[in-house]
Amino acid sequence: MVLTPTDVDRARGAEALRKQAVGKSATQRELAALAKIQRYREANDRERFYREVSKGDYCRLAGRQQKIVDNHARLYGVPCLGPEVNLYEVVAWLHRLLVERGAQLGECQPVGHDALLAGTSQQLRDEYVRQQIAEKREKARLAQLERMRAEGQLLPREAVHALLGRVAEVLRGGGQTMQRQYGEGPYALLVELLDDVERTVDSCFTPEPQPGAPDDARSDDPPAAKPKPKRKRAAKRKSPTK
Repeated sequence: MVLTPTDVDRARGAEALRKQAVGKSATQRELAALAKIQRYREANDRERFYREVSKGDYCRLAGRQQKIVDNHARLYGVPCLGPEVNLYEVVAWLHRLLVERGAQLGECQPVGHDALLAGTSQQLRDEYVRQQIAEKREKARLAQLERMRAEGQLLPREAVHALLGRVAEVLRGGGQTMQRQYGEGPYALLVELLDDVERTVDSCFTPEPQPGAPDDARSDDPPAAKPKPKRKRAAKRKSPTK
């Protein structure tokens, strides 16, 4: 609380200003009285500003447009409808609202409080925190994959699967040429290796069943094997007669 200057304080303050104007040094009592007068004037200026805040300054303090501020005044009775706003009245209205409607607004909780965890053990709180961290990491991973897909760094599974299938077909065609030149043995080995590769590719690109999917989509039976292409048997070579 700022004390009101006395007549003595005003006289000493005036003397201090007179000495400072002519370049003389004021006494400690005169300087103290001058500082007291300045604090009193500053307090009066602040109070006058708080009681007569312009509507534009009040809207900037509230962070809202004037139409929203006026709407709050009409709906809830906030004393801020006029061209000037008395902050003393607004603050008094706010705390009166908290006293009258505190039970409806709910008790104040510390920052970071989660009502779902009220009364739970520390173990459950830790588990909850771990789940929250896992969900945030999963969201970050999905966002990274989506960004990579948009930048062309990822290819669709179907396209990669089709490409590998095409490569296998080309190798099978070359194997038939190998069969005609070198016989059944090397060709059979190549076909067997390609079958293994094809099964591995199919297992990698077969989507996993989603929870809640129909029973037929979640069958535990292994997928039916694809029929292997018929291989042409090489003609038996007749040994030359002696």
